Parts: sequence; structure tokens; C-alpha cells
Amino acid sequence: MYVGITGIILCGGKSVRMGQNKALLELGGMRVIERVIDVMGRIFPTLLLVANTPGDYAFTGVETVRDVIPEGGSLVGLYTGLRHVKTDKAFAVACDMPFLNEALIRRMADSSSNEDALIPRTLDGLQPLHALYSASCVPTLAEVVGSGEKRIRKAFEGLTVREFGWDEISPIDPEGRSFMNVNTPQEWERALAIAGETA
Repeated sequence: MYVGITGIILCGGKSVRMGQNKALLELGGMRVIERVIDVMGRIFPTLLLVANTPGDYAFTGVETVRDVIPEGGSLVGLYTGLRHVKTDKAFAVACDMPFLNEALIRRMADSSSNEDALIPRTLDGLQPLHALYSASCVPTLAEVVGSGEKRIRKAFEGLTVREFGWDEISPIDPEGRSFMNVNTPQEWERALAIAGETA
């Protein structure tokens, strides 16, 4: 257990493309959010959910806080979560990532040092919603949020960011499934197929 790191799970999306709350869809006998909590809870002793609708997640038993700006996007969710953590660092993931890899998250946590953010770079680019952040990011995030910006990447301009490269990721997760999320019915079908393969 990484006692100095809080696990933040961002649940703020409106799931417009899916047409229903993707975090509550069932995959392999568990809701997606339960799969995320299961993995994160094996690594971090303290978890925090950030949501626009906290009541939807009361069944999880995990502390849930409301976004400081309703429907403000992932940047606001991250800012909200970091404002509430009592640890020096937090590992943030999205609520719709059903194939998180415990070994990969642990490797990232072990690799963290003094940077403000440790962000994986896959073949698809940076993955800011599967990343480690320092609580020291809060002032910079507050400034960016206050400007009306919604993109997490914009905040990186004012932070010390270290990339966690594909050469470090691929030996643990060669297909990059850790970073897969389920925003659309097509992505959900793919997730169901993968869950069927691994059942």
C-alpha cells in the first residue's frame, strides 16, 4: 500500500456518446466503477471519487466529493480531487477504464520522484487520466481553471512534467489496455469482447 498517495477516480463525464452512465455498466460481473475501485483499492489505502452526481456512487462506500464547477470537465475534476487529498501525491484515473493494470500503476508509483506530474505516453500520446500528480499542482490548476480552460494538457505548461514512456509501459501492458476507456457503444462492445477473452 502506498500510504503517501491517494487514489482519485474521476466520475464527472456526462456519458453523452454512450447514452447512459458508463461507470455503472456491468462488465464481467462487476460494474465498471467497481472494477476501477477494486484495482485502485489494492494499491492505495485512501480513495476519493469526484463526481457531479455523488448520489450515483453512494453504493461504493468510497468518499465522494462534488466537482467545484459542475460539468467542468476532467481538469476541474482533477483540481477538485487534489484540493481534497491529504497526501502529498495522488494517482488519478477515469471511472470508465475497466482494464487498469495493478502492476503498471505500482511501477509508476515506484518511479515517481520530485516532478509535479508523471504522465504516461503511449503510442496514442499522453494519458493524463492515468497519471500521478503532486498536491503542489493545485495553485497552477486553480489558475488554469479560473481562466476557463478545460484541457488538462494546458496546465502542463506551468508544471514540471515527466513522461513515463512506452518502453516502460509495454513490458507490463503490451496492448495498452490500461488506457482503454468506454466512451461509445463501439468501445463498449470491444470491452465486452476483451472481458470475454479474459474471463
